[in-house]
Amino acid sequence: MYKQITNNSNSTPNGIYQIEILNLNINQNFNPNYFYINNFKKYKNLLNSLYENLEAKLIKEAKLTDINTFLPFIPISRYIVSQKIINIFKNSKIPTDIYHFIEIKIKNTSEKFYILFIAVIPNIDINLSKSKIFKDIDFLNKDKKEIKFSNHKSYNNRNDELLFIYFENVCIDKKYKSYGIIYIQGISDYFLHINVLKLFKENKITGYRIPKRQTKLFFCI
Repeated sequence: MYKQITNNSNSTPNGIYQIEILNLNINQNFNPNYFYINNFKKYKNLLNSLYENLEAKLIKEAKLTDINTFLPFIPISRYIVSQKIINIFKNSKIPTDIYHFIEIKIKNTSEKFYILFIAVIPNIDINLSKSKIFKDIDFLNKDKKEIKFSNHKSYNNRNDELLFIYFENVCIDKKYKSYGIIYIQGISDYFLHINVLKLFKENKITGYRIPKRQTKLFFCI
């Protein structure tokens, strides 16, 4: 069983990010196709060349936690994490081919922190016929109408009216079932297996929460 996690907005006064990266080149070329799950292992060295030797600072009145949000945006990364997260990943059954850590120096702390990268499962591996999709604006609407896509081409080329959607249920290939952490193209929050979440709790990991609004993850036979 998997559950989504998101950041704990109480860790920062702006509710959005805790850490500002000071020397990130935001104009560099980046091809997201490199970091789909089938290509990720091959391009880890490229990640190193793009994001090594970065420095950052904690913004005023924010708290440094085990899981931290940051700006500017880095593709396929949502969090800067502590050594405790690395230890959990290494001690769990998460395949090393699907994640990568790059150390980042945060001013005024001697603790080690890392940018966490998770390989992306492309939306082509979503079984659209077995997933439930709705307009984001209809989230609280009891009479919301399910959106059906005939194929992935129509999903990827949907019109502006359907630009903002959400998955109530998402079904992906069963080959990903044992991964432990899952990041699906088009769904922003990570899915973590309950065994990983148990390790988070045992190790008193800070900076995350399990939101009430969850996309239910299923694996197709």
